[in-house]
Amino acid sequence: MKRVRLTRSGVGLLVGSIGLVVFALLLRYREIGLLGAIGLILVAVAATRPRPAPGIYLKRTLSRPMVQRGEPFELRQNSGTEAASSHPVSRSHRSSSDRA
Repeated sequence: MKRVRLTRSGVGLLVGSIGLVVFALLLRYREIGLLGAIGLILVAVAATRPRPAPGIYLKRTLSRPMVQRGEPFELRQNSGTEAASSHPVSRSHRSSSDRA
């Protein structure tokens, strides 16, 4: 059996729905009980039919494999499909003594 994990929103919906059902049973308030039951059904559906993970492709390419400290370099990231455009990111590495 595959393990299902709820998000914070899912846990909030579950706790709130249980609270609404208990409140409706104690006060005999059908409309509130119906809202709680709908919430419980939604949590059950979300737990049995999880959203599939997206297919993500990520490729990182450095302009040069080795750089000296403080020397700028370029990092290109391609995401999505292989035909996706690259997004250059310029970075430079500084030591802690250079930052002061």
